[in-house]
Amino acid sequence: MKITNGPVIEFGCGEGSTKLIHELCNKEKRKAITLDDNFEFLQKYKKKYESKQSKFIYVPKIDSSDPEDDRHWKKILKTNDIGKKGWDVVFIDQSPWMARYYTLLTFKDTAKYIILHDCDYFPNNHIFGRCIKKANRKEGKYFFNDVFRYYKMYYPLNTLALQDYWPTNLIRK
Repeated sequence: MKITNGPVIEFGCGEGSTKLIHELCNKEKRKAITLDDNFEFLQKYKKKYESKQSKFIYVPKIDSSDPEDDRHWKKILKTNDIGKKGWDVVFIDQSPWMARYYTLLTFKDTAKYIILHDCDYFPNNHIFGRCIKKANRKEGKYFFNDVFRYYKMYYPLNTLALQDYWPTNLIRK
């Protein structure tokens, strides 16, 4: 985030990402929005980090009995200014999986940087990308050139493994 200075949007709260995004954005007076469909989880962070710059938006599920229903995510991206261009960083980590894919497609040509959490899921399940060698949390080989022009894959920090395809800092359009 330090190589950008514009707004940040996060899809899906996370123990590490939400805290980091909102602490940095509040400190730097940058706009940050986090969206989640888990009301209780969202409220946990909203109470702690909401400010003039940091907003939290609840995205209610349309069919709560179907864990794979992603229509609520599609709806908010289509009917809200959130899906329009202008985001420097888009962090994608919501459920279900196909909501991540739809969010990625929405921002891939307009965001400066996209961070897609657990990106190996998509080539492993033949949605996009190509798996050469499945990741075991330490290594793996994937290609995402069917979606991104430039990208970089990072593995969990405790493994110190890094897969580098292009000279960029994050998975990027």
